[in-house]
Amino acid sequence: MGSVSALELAHDVYRAGETVQAYTNGSFVSSQISLLDNNSQKVVISPLLNAYRSGETLLYFDLDGSLANGTYTLIAGEESVAFTVVQESPAFRVRPALVVLDPSATNFKITLTPAVGSGTVLISSSDAAVVPRKSSLDVSSAKDLYMDYAYTKIHADSVLLLTYGERNYSVRVIYPQSEGVASIPENVSVPSNESVLQLPALVFLASGISETLAPNQSKNGEVHVQNTLDAALLNLSYSLTGNLASIVELNRSSLAVLEGGNISVLGLVLNAERNISAGTYSGTIVLSNADYSAALPVDIIVAAEKSAQSESKPLNFSVSYSSLPTKQESSGIGVYIVGIILVALLLFLISLIALRLREKPEIKFKEYIEATKRR
Repeated sequence: MGSVSALELAHDVYRAGETVQAYTNGSFVSSQISLLDNNSQKVVISPLLNAYRSGETLLYFDLDGSLANGTYTLIAGEESVAFTVVQESPAFRVRPALVVLDPSATNFKITLTPAVGSGTVLISSSDAAVVPRKSSLDVSSAKDLYMDYAYTKIHADSVLLLTYGERNYSVRVIYPQSEGVASIPENVSVPSNESVLQLPALVFLASGISETLAPNQSKNGEVHVQNTLDAALLNLSYSLTGNLASIVELNRSSLAVLEGGNISVLGLVLNAERNISAGTYSGTIVLSNADYSAALPVDIIVAAEKSAQSESKPLNFSVSYSSLPTKQESSGIGVYIVGIILVALLLFLISLIALRLREKPEIKFKEYIEATKRR
């Protein structure tokens, strides 16, 4: 077999336990592949090959979770490339390590398996036509991440970005009709809510909650979440992660239906009893069902000293996605008030008509008496 003519790593740094991805346009067999450590000693790996396009192949393998920090060299035939391994948690293994879109399908899945530790993975896509069903996924055991796509709206390769902690891990999505591999920037930054090219199915219309309280202070407010799909989402439920349950109270725990395009309002109170212990309270407010989810980060610091006044204040939020439609979930109270007004108006009209009908015979009788007197 011919030797590798080019070898490109998806990342320069990998965490011990992660899946390494290398791209090549050469031809070779697995016996030509090896990994050497700092001391030029061979490291045991099980390399796999995926010829995803004519003349283009993905070489991938999982690193051992106990691999020591250092510089490692991947050798494939006569080509080699170095990368750094660091011991950091969490670290996840990815299957498949590369996705080739099927023109006849509308979705695909990626399985994430924790190799070191566990944690929450944030998901985003560089192509608006490839949309994650969940914007975040808690991975403590093997979990499937589903992506929906409209093949007719895709015109080039794209990248999925998986973010956990300070780590940004990319997975290439291959458009079979494209002539080249999508380029991946050397330093991929986490996209902010304003810069993501597509919207997940569920979107909190705030970037997060960050508040500082005294132990005897309380704050209250509302957050808004939108269904960006055309179809309704059913059987949604709210939950709190981290240690938020001890300081955050929600005014609802579930949402039976959220119509397509509609916005739901969630009321919340921080430190309702005004007697919380000093400390840091962090986590997320999650709205989810079996298929979709959205998470709103929350960080609350409770100071050690009490305030001179025990008070309740409103919360302030920095709104993201400001260009989203403002279609609001219909209010039952508003409909009830409108109904009362209409009924009152109808009763008034009926009374007016009845009064007019009663007046006419009386007027005719008076006219008859007057005519009789004249005679």
